[in-house]
Amino acid sequence: MILVGTPPEHHIPIAREAIEEAPQAILIEKPLCPPTLEGADALARAWEATDVRIYVGYEYALSKAAQKVEQYLGEKAIGTAALLARSQ
Repeated sequence: MILVGTPPEHHIPIAREAIEEAPQAILIEKPLCPPTLEGADALARAWEATDVRIYVGYEYALSKAAQKVEQYLGEKAIGTAALLARSQ
């Protein structure tokens, strides 16, 4: 998976380049594009002939709250973190 978490004006160009790498999925942080929808059609055309899944959402790992939790973990102020993962 490729995460596009750049300033919004770069989302479409980076996502179009990411499609060429043929990942299983691309998560593009909101907003996908400006209100004018500039670039959305070009992204759709680039994506149509691929098996890449494209998602648009908000990646909370990049939020200020997540950064604060990371800081607290590094300072050992809130204990330890555990990761639960499921293999496919």
